[in-house]
Amino acid sequence: MAQALSTEVREHNGAPALFINGKPDAGLPFYVTAAAKNREEVTDFGKEGVHLVSGSVSLGRCMTQGGGCDFAPIDALMKTFLDANPQALVLPRVDLTPPDWWMEKHPDAWMRHYDPATGLAPEHYP
Repeated sequence: MAQALSTEVREHNGAPALFINGKPDAGLPFYVTAAAKNREEVTDFGKEGVHLVSGSVSLGRCMTQGGGCDFAPIDALMKTFLDANPQALVLPRVDLTPPDWWMEKHPDAWMRHYDPATGLAPEHYP
């Protein structure tokens, strides 16, 4: 049976620190830009005791045009991490950029930026 996981941030040696199962941890994850390509590195870092892993997940890629969500891309990312290191603790970096079809359907909801030097705004963001 798997051990229950506990995490908390508390003071340690005068500074905030991440504690995992009651033990202080460096709290520095191995950041993966492409999980499938970096699978071997996730395994290697795990063998050296680095189990914190971070990777990007896009909620926009999960949105369906019918108004629901298909979390298969996020499930696939988590499976890749856990297959590479069964002890992995994943800290996802969540991208909230909506998909192109949503941007086209809701042009008034775009986030707009402008160049202070010219006052010009790009057509849309991103």
